Amino acid sequence: MGSASSGAPDGVCLKKTKRRPGKADAQAQRAFVEEYRTFRAKLPSDQAVGFLDESGFEHNSRPARCLIRKGAEKYLSSNSGYKRLNALGCVILEDLEVDVVYTEGTINAALVKAYLEALEAKLSCEKLHLFVDNASFHKALEEESFEKIELHFLPTYAPNLNLCERIWGFSKKELLDNQYYATFPEFHEAFCTFKVDPIVKTKR
Repeated sequence: MGSASSGAPDGVCLKKTKRRPGKADAQAQRAFVEEYRTFRAKLPSDQAVGFLDESGFEHNSRPARCLIRKGAEKYLSSNSGYKRLNALGCVILEDLEVDVVYTEGTINAALVKAYLEALEAKLSCEKLHLFVDNASFHKALEEESFEKIELHFLPTYAPNLNLCERIWGFSKKELLDNQYYATFPEFHEAFCTFKVDPIVKTKR
């Protein structure tokens, strides 16, 4: 017998679908996971693994589910959405530390290089193996030589393999869902002071 409230058959419920890249190569992803597990198992104790990624946050509210009395409506104020805050960050697995910088400008190879140089200067490990996607500004740094950072490339169309994507998703849920920021400075400050405690911490 189905659910009286949803009309769905037993064992089935209404659930929002999720998107994934249509060009994702499942076989390449499985091969990467196996290689990654072997790599981690052989990693020296003085080295670490991290994932780097970029994201953008539109200055606008994001309607989400919340408790509302039956028959009532709840409205959320919105902005124009013309302004955007871009984030560049990484999560280092050994100490579960998240390091993020925000900019109103465009993220490019020069900015990523400067970010990596600043990150390198404060690393406590001897070497950081940093996994990145195949964005052009990452590929532009493929031949760059860093003293303590080595770049590794994820399979194409594989955001699900980049742990930074979970940080962005959590940030959007906590800071954007059913939230309204009247001004862009308020919006900017909310992200710059956000802490992903108690699991990890975020630096400005």
